[in-house]
Amino acid sequence: MYFNTVLTDSAKLLKPLLVFSFVMLAILAGLTRIIQFRNHPADVYCGWLLGSAIAVYLVTP
Repeated sequence: MYFNTVLTDSAKLLKPLLVFSFVMLAILAGLTRIIQFRNHPADVYCGWLLGSAIAVYLVTP
């Protein structure tokens, strides 16, 4: 967790901003896959759930 050690008081907003931007990009990518008829909506929703579950597993101690 090198990122947490180099995070100073002046950059406390950087981590939530990065997390928010990556989540928004994932949502946008999934929605464009649905809009372009490349994936079924259920596949995209399951992918979001699987990715969220893996992220929660990696973050929890």
